[in-house]
Amino acid sequence: MNILVVDDHKLFLDGFCLLLNKLNHNVSIRAFESGERALTAYNNSSDWDLIILDITLPDIDGLEVLKMIRKQGGLTPVVFVSATENVYKIACTYFHGANGFIPKACDTQVMLSALQLVIDGEIYFYPDLKVAINLQLNELSKNHDVSDKLTNRQFEVLKIMAKGASNKEIAETLFISEPTVKSHISIIYQLFDVNKRVECIRKAEWLGLV
Repeated sequence: MNILVVDDHKLFLDGFCLLLNKLNHNVSIRAFESGERALTAYNNSSDWDLIILDITLPDIDGLEVLKMIRKQGGLTPVVFVSATENVYKIACTYFHGANGFIPKACDTQVMLSALQLVIDGEIYFYPDLKVAINLQLNELSKNHDVSDKLTNRQFEVLKIMAKGASNKEIAETLFISEPTVKSHISIIYQLFDVNKRVECIRKAEWLGLV
């Protein structure tokens, strides 16, 4: 069994790789501390049986790695092992095709059992998080059709806005007037049913648009 593991905390990564050897399989592990290097390794081989990701990585986060893998048509099971308590991010992992989420605080046996369930073809999300995740998933599903209503220009505005750019900076980047930028943002707010910039960006993150 070939496993790809990605985590930027070296101490945890080393210990976790030792734990994976306790799975009832002949395990071969490739471990990386960055999303970019892991994606390169993933793309250089089609012989992966399991991918284990942290959400927070120093270059591109684990959710982006997952989205890239699924966008390429990759079907390898992906499990997140993370210390994050951000429920909407955890829900996003499920929404974008993850096969599991395991908190880093779980004990060894829970972690091994959860990984084995995923290896056997099931989906595992830590039970204590299910109610909160389902609430976030309902919100994600309700708003997912919104992305289809954005024009290409509005999508460009949204992506630049999510990077922290001001209206003036967006206008200069896209070579359009500042009033035009304000008009696009107003329409985006209406589509997302929000009133504030931070709410708009958060909803865009939920939908995987930025």
